[in-house]
Amino acid sequence: MWGSIRLGGFSAQFPQPRIPRLLGSDRDLPAGNSVYPKVRIDVPIAPQVATLVSGAVAAVVALDTSLIANWSTRFASLFKEYAIVGAALELRPNNIAVTAGIVAAFLDEKSNAAPSQADMQDRPKLDMTCGPLFVPRAYRIKWMPGDLLDLDYTSSATNYTPVWLKIFSSVAATYTTATTTGQILVTGTLALEFRGYA
Repeated sequence: MWGSIRLGGFSAQFPQPRIPRLLGSDRDLPAGNSVYPKVRIDVPIAPQVATLVSGAVAAVVALDTSLIANWSTRFASLFKEYAIVGAALELRPNNIAVTAGIVAAFLDEKSNAAPSQADMQDRPKLDMTCGPLFVPRAYRIKWMPGDLLDLDYTSSATNYTPVWLKIFSSVAATYTTATTTGQILVTGTLALEFRGYA
């Protein structure tokens, strides 16, 4: 819990004192005290890049702890288990030359295989314009697990991937040109839930 103070257009937050919840007991162990509390933390991921060459890209980004800097020393050494319970991503077309067509981005919870035209057409996707006009500063994708198995806690010493971001374009499928080049920069945040202390 945080308290806050507002002064003009500025705001300051500070922690509030509190009495901790007792963990364990000498007589009675109610449900709320019999397990470690859950800790929820949103953590930014390291920037990723998908490169567009000759109008084509077929990139896969695993949304997992490999994208979090110093995972083992910052989190795995402190918490026993974790689950990735959500993701918020921003994709930015960058340095696009010979603008034409689109680049498609979509999520896949089942396979890490490189995306194809059939794969792209088979699911909801985000279409990013490869052009300087009417292009938003960032395209956004949000994800929460669609499979209960993805909500299982995993040992913090183990990396698991609940979902892959796939980025795809081709001259034939998305109407880029053979001379379209550039990058798609990916940034974002993973929502993590931890349980137990290491």
